[in-house]
Amino acid sequence: MNQINLEELLGPAGRDLFAQIAVTTMIMTLLIAFVVGACIFYIYKKSFNGVVYSHSFNISLAIVTILVSLIVLTISTNIVLSLGMVGALSIIRYRTAIKDPLDLMFLLWAIASGIAVGAGTYVLAIIGGAVVVFSLWFFGRFYSNQHIYILIIRYDSRTAEDRIKEGYYKLSHQLKSRIQKNDIVELTVELSLPTDGTRFVDDISQIQGVESVSLIQYNGDYIG
Repeated sequence: MNQINLEELLGPAGRDLFAQIAVTTMIMTLLIAFVVGACIFYIYKKSFNGVVYSHSFNISLAIVTILVSLIVLTISTNIVLSLGMVGALSIIRYRTAIKDPLDLMFLLWAIASGIAVGAGTYVLAIIGGAVVVFSLWFFGRFYSNQHIYILIIRYDSRTAEDRIKEGYYKLSHQLKSRIQKNDIVELTVELSLPTDGTRFVDDISQIQGVESVSLIQYNGDYIG
Protein backbone atom coordinates (compact mmCIF):
# COMPACT_ATOMS: atom_id res chain seq x y z
CA MET A 1 0.00 0.00 0.00
CA ASN A 2 1.41 3.35 -1.00
CA GLN A 3 1.99 5.84 1.78
CA ILE A 4 -0.30 8.86 1.52
CA ASN A 5 1.59 12.11 1.07
CA LEU A 6 -0.20 14.85 3.02
CA GLU A 7 1.17 17.60 0.79
CA GLU A 8 -0.09 15.87 -2.36
CA LEU A 9 -3.46 15.25 -0.70
CA LEU A 10 -3.91 18.89 0.32
CA GLY A 11 -2.76 20.38 -2.96
CA PRO A 12 -1.27 23.85 -3.42
CA ALA A 13 -4.25 25.65 -1.90
CA GLY A 14 -4.32 23.37 1.13
CA ARG A 15 -0.58 23.71 1.70
CA ASP A 16 -0.92 27.48 1.47
CA LEU A 17 -3.77 27.42 3.98
CA PHE A 18 -1.80 25.39 6.52
CA ALA A 19 1.22 27.59 5.96
CA GLN A 20 -0.70 30.73 6.87
CA ILE A 21 -2.82 29.36 9.72
CA ALA A 22 -1.30 27.57 12.67
CA VAL A 23 -3.00 24.37 13.78
CA THR A 24 -3.45 25.81 17.27
CA THR A 25 -5.24 28.82 15.78
CA MET A 26 -7.61 26.56 13.86
CA ILE A 27 -8.40 24.48 16.93
CA MET A 28 -8.89 27.55 19.12
CA THR A 29 -11.16 29.22 16.56
CA LEU A 30 -13.38 26.17 16.13
CA LEU A 31 -13.46 25.52 19.88
CA ILE A 32 -14.53 29.09 20.66
CA ALA A 33 -17.11 28.91 17.86
CA PHE A 34 -18.46 25.73 19.44
CA VAL A 35 -18.69 27.36 22.88
CA VAL A 36 -20.43 30.47 21.49
CA GLY A 37 -22.80 28.30 19.46
CA ALA A 38 -23.61 26.22 22.55
CA CYS A 39 -24.40 29.42 24.47
CA ILE A 40 -26.75 30.55 21.68
CA PHE A 41 -28.36 27.09 21.74
CA TYR A 42 -28.96 27.28 25.50
CA ILE A 43 -30.26 30.87 25.49
CA TYR A 44 -32.64 30.18 22.59
CA LYS A 45 -34.07 27.16 24.40
CA LYS A 46 -34.55 29.04 27.67
CA SER A 47 -36.00 32.21 26.11
CA PHE A 48 -38.31 30.55 23.56
CA ASN A 49 -41.96 31.55 24.03
CA GLY A 50 -43.46 30.75 20.63
CA VAL A 51 -46.00 28.10 19.66
CA VAL A 52 -43.83 25.06 18.83
CA TYR A 53 -40.19 24.72 19.87
CA SER A 54 -38.00 23.40 17.03
CA HIS A 55 -35.03 21.45 18.36
CA SER A 56 -33.56 21.05 14.87
CA PHE A 57 -33.65 24.82 14.28
CA ASN A 58 -31.89 25.37 17.61
CA ILE A 59 -29.17 22.87 16.70
CA SER A 60 -28.73 24.61 13.35
CA LEU A 61 -28.02 27.89 15.18
CA ALA A 62 -25.04 26.30 16.96
CA ILE A 63 -23.78 24.61 13.79
CA VAL A 64 -24.15 27.81 11.73
CA THR A 65 -21.84 29.58 14.19
CA ILE A 66 -19.15 26.94 13.64
CA LEU A 67 -19.59 26.78 9.87
CA VAL A 68 -19.48 30.56 9.38
CA SER A 69 -16.30 30.80 11.49
CA LEU A 70 -14.80 28.02 9.35
CA ILE A 71 -15.71 29.85 6.14
CA VAL A 72 -14.29 33.18 7.36
CA LEU A 73 -11.14 31.44 8.60
CA THR A 74 -10.67 29.85 5.18
CA ILE A 75 -11.32 32.85 2.94
CA SER A 76 -9.20 35.17 5.08
CA THR A 77 -6.02 33.36 4.06
CA ASN A 78 -6.18 33.13 0.29
CA ILE A 79 -7.93 35.19 -2.39
CA VAL A 80 -8.30 32.14 -4.65
CA LEU A 81 -9.97 30.14 -1.90
CA SER A 82 -12.27 33.05 -1.10
CA LEU A 83 -13.46 33.30 -4.71
CA GLY A 84 -14.02 29.56 -4.89
CA MET A 85 -15.92 29.58 -1.61
CA VAL A 86 -18.19 32.40 -2.78
CA GLY A 87 -18.93 30.51 -5.98
CA ALA A 88 -19.71 27.31 -4.08
CA LEU A 89 -22.01 29.05 -1.58
CA SER A 90 -23.92 30.83 -4.36
CA ILE A 91 -25.64 27.56 -5.34
CA ILE A 92 -27.19 27.14 -1.88
CA ARG A 93 -30.85 28.15 -1.60
CA TYR A 94 -32.49 28.71 1.77
CA ARG A 95 -36.23 28.11 1.43
CA THR A 96 -37.30 27.71 5.06
CA ALA A 97 -39.60 30.55 6.08
CA ILE A 98 -38.78 32.17 9.42
CA LYS A 99 -42.03 33.62 10.80
CA ASP A 100 -40.93 34.64 14.29
CA PRO A 101 -38.77 37.81 14.31
CA LEU A 102 -36.88 36.48 17.35
CA ASP A 103 -35.85 33.38 15.38
CA LEU A 104 -34.41 35.66 12.71
CA MET A 105 -32.57 37.62 15.40
CA PHE A 106 -30.99 34.43 16.78
CA LEU A 107 -29.96 33.38 13.27
CA LEU A 108 -28.29 36.75 12.66
CA TRP A 109 -26.62 36.46 16.06
CA ALA A 110 -25.19 33.05 15.12
CA ILE A 111 -23.90 34.36 11.77
CA ALA A 112 -22.40 37.51 13.30
CA SER A 113 -20.71 35.48 16.06
CA GLY A 114 -19.28 33.06 13.49
CA ILE A 115 -17.87 35.96 11.47
CA ALA A 116 -16.33 37.56 14.56
CA VAL A 117 -14.79 34.29 15.77
CA GLY A 118 -13.53 33.35 12.31
CA ALA A 119 -11.89 36.77 11.95
CA GLY A 120 -10.06 36.21 15.23
CA THR A 121 -11.92 38.89 17.20
CA TYR A 122 -12.88 36.51 20.00
CA VAL A 123 -13.40 39.24 22.56
CA LEU A 124 -15.85 41.03 20.25
CA ALA A 125 -17.90 37.83 19.83
CA ILE A 126 -18.04 37.30 23.60
CA ILE A 127 -18.85 40.92 24.47
CA GLY A 128 -21.42 41.13 21.66
CA GLY A 129 -23.09 37.96 22.93
CA ALA A 130 -23.18 39.35 26.46
CA VAL A 131 -24.85 42.54 25.19
CA VAL A 132 -27.46 40.50 23.30
CA VAL A 133 -28.24 38.44 26.41
CA PHE A 134 -28.56 41.60 28.50
CA SER A 135 -30.87 43.13 25.88
CA LEU A 136 -33.09 40.04 25.89
CA TRP A 137 -33.33 40.17 29.68
CA PHE A 138 -33.91 43.94 29.79
CA PHE A 139 -36.64 44.11 27.16
CA GLY A 140 -38.17 40.89 28.44
CA ARG A 141 -39.00 42.69 31.69
CA PHE A 142 -41.58 44.75 29.81
CA TYR A 143 -43.43 41.63 28.67
CA SER A 144 -47.07 41.82 29.76
CA ASN A 145 -48.90 38.93 31.39
CA GLN A 146 -51.79 39.66 29.03
CA HIS A 147 -52.17 37.20 26.17
CA ILE A 148 -54.18 37.45 22.97
CA TYR A 149 -56.94 34.90 22.51
CA ILE A 150 -59.40 34.23 19.71
CA LEU A 151 -62.90 33.40 20.99
CA ILE A 152 -65.19 31.55 18.55
CA ILE A 153 -68.83 31.12 19.57
CA ARG A 154 -71.54 29.35 17.58
CA TYR A 155 -75.06 30.03 18.89
CA ASP A 156 -78.73 30.61 18.14
CA SER A 157 -79.23 34.37 17.93
CA ARG A 158 -82.90 34.11 18.99
CA THR A 159 -82.10 32.91 22.52
CA ALA A 160 -78.45 33.61 23.34
CA GLU A 161 -77.48 36.94 21.74
CA ASP A 162 -77.79 39.25 24.75
CA ARG A 163 -76.38 36.89 27.36
CA ILE A 164 -73.32 36.11 25.22
CA LYS A 165 -72.53 39.81 24.86
CA GLU A 166 -72.70 40.18 28.64
CA GLY A 167 -70.16 37.35 28.92
CA TYR A 168 -67.33 39.05 27.03
CA TYR A 169 -68.25 42.77 26.63
CA LYS A 170 -66.70 43.68 29.98
CA LEU A 171 -63.38 42.27 28.76
CA SER A 172 -60.90 43.98 26.43
CA HIS A 173 -62.16 42.75 23.07
CA GLN A 174 -62.37 43.44 19.35
CA LEU A 175 -64.93 41.90 17.00
CA LYS A 176 -63.16 40.16 14.11
CA SER A 177 -66.03 38.54 12.23
CA ARG A 178 -69.71 37.63 12.43
CA ILE A 179 -71.11 34.93 10.16
CA GLN A 180 -74.86 34.32 10.22
CA LYS A 181 -76.96 31.74 8.44
CA ASN A 182 -80.64 31.98 9.28
CA ASP A 183 -80.66 32.21 13.08
CA ILE A 184 -77.29 30.49 13.64
CA VAL A 185 -74.38 32.89 14.25
CA GLU A 186 -70.65 32.19 14.38
CA LEU A 187 -68.91 35.01 16.21
CA THR A 188 -65.11 35.54 16.26
CA VAL A 189 -63.75 37.93 18.89
CA GLU A 190 -60.18 38.90 19.80
CA LEU A 191 -59.64 39.12 23.58
CA SER A 192 -56.74 40.30 25.73
CA LEU A 193 -56.62 38.18 28.89
CA PRO A 194 -54.24 36.93 31.58
CA THR A 195 -53.49 33.21 31.43
CA ASP A 196 -55.76 32.45 34.39
CA GLY A 197 -58.64 34.63 33.16
CA THR A 198 -60.40 32.12 30.93
CA ARG A 199 -63.08 30.83 33.31
CA PHE A 200 -65.76 32.90 31.60
CA VAL A 201 -65.74 30.34 28.78
CA ASP A 202 -67.53 27.86 31.05
CA ASP A 203 -70.23 30.42 31.79
CA ILE A 204 -70.80 31.14 28.10
CA SER A 205 -70.96 27.43 27.23
CA GLN A 206 -73.77 26.98 29.78
CA ILE A 207 -75.99 29.60 28.12
CA GLN A 208 -79.06 28.14 26.46
CA GLY A 209 -78.73 28.28 22.67
CA VAL A 210 -74.93 28.10 22.57
CA GLU A 211 -73.79 25.20 20.41
CA SER A 212 -70.01 25.48 20.85
CA VAL A 213 -67.34 27.73 22.34
CA SER A 214 -63.65 27.68 21.37
CA LEU A 215 -60.86 29.75 22.91
CA ILE A 216 -57.53 29.73 21.07
CA GLN A 217 -54.37 31.50 22.21
CA TYR A 218 -52.88 33.58 19.41
CA ASN A 219 -49.10 33.60 18.86
CA GLY A 220 -48.68 34.18 15.15
CA ASP A 221 -49.53 36.58 12.36
CA TYR A 222 -52.95 36.91 10.85
CA ILE A 223 -54.75 39.24 8.50
CA GLY A 224 -57.64 41.14 9.91
